Amino acid sequence: MQRNALRLWTALLLLPAAAAQADFQHQASVALGTSSDDFGDGLVQSRYAYYFAPVQVGDAPYRLNTFLSPQSTLRVSYGFDSNVDLYGVGGTFHSEGGWLAGADYGRLEVFGSTTDSLSLALGYDFQPGQRVTARYATLDREWGFDSSTYSIDYLGYFDLASTAGIAVNAGWAHTEYDGVGRDNDNLTLAAAWYLTQSWYLGADYLYFDDGGDSDDTWVLSTGYWWQFADHFALTADLSRFLDSGASGVAINLGFQARF
Repeated sequence: MQRNALRLWTALLLLPAAAAQADFQHQASVALGTSSDDFGDGLVQSRYAYYFAPVQVGDAPYRLNTFLSPQSTLRVSYGFDSNVDLYGVGGTFHSEGGWLAGADYGRLEVFGSTTDSLSLALGYDFQPGQRVTARYATLDREWGFDSSTYSIDYLGYFDLASTAGIAVNAGWAHTEYDGVGRDNDNLTLAAAWYLTQSWYLGADYLYFDDGGDSDDTWVLSTGYWWQFADHFALTADLSRFLDSGASGVAINLGFQARF
C-alpha cells in the first residue's frame, strides 16, 4: 500500500502547470482521510465556508490564501466513516484593526455515544502573515471525562527569494479533565517550506506531558495543490510519524471548489 501512495505522489508532481485562480468568497471541499495500511477506508469530510469579502489569491501558496487575506466568515462541515458522524458549524469575525474573534460548535457521534465541543478564539494579526491566537475549548462527553483546554499559538509566513516562502507555527495547550488527577500539556513546533504556490514540505515536533509521563515525536509531511481550472483543484497530503507506534503513511485526498 505504501507503493500506492508513492505512485500517487509521483503522478501529482508530473501534472501540468496550475491554472490561474481568481479571488473567491465561497469555498467548498470534500476529502478522504485514509492510510497506506488500509487505503480507501477512512473519514470522509465535506466543508463549506462563505467569506463576507473576497479572499485574495495573488501568488501566495493556495493553502494559505485565507490566512494571508483574512475575511470574516461562516462555515459548516460534516464528516463520516462506518462508525462516526461528525458535525460542525462556526464563524470568525475579522476587524479592520487586525483583531479576530471566532466560535465553533461540533458534535461527534460514535458507537451510539455523543461528544459536544465548543471552541472560542481571540486573536490579533500584527501584519498580514503574522498572527497570535488564544483559544478556550470544552468537550462534553456522554461517556468518559469532560475536559477544558486553554491554548495559545503563533502562525507566521515569510516570503523567500528563490522559493515561495516558509510557514511556521508554535503552539502550547493545557487540558484539564473533570475527575482525573492529571492534566495534559502539549507543545507543537512546525514548519512548512513552500517550494511553489502548490507544493510544500513540512516537519512537526510534538511534545506531550500528562504530569507523570511524557513523550515526543516528529512528523514529516508533504502536500500538493493542483489548480487544474479557474475554480477547481485537487489536493493530496502525505504524512508519516517518526519515533512512535504509528505505522504506514497517512493520506488525505481532496477536491476544492472556490468561486
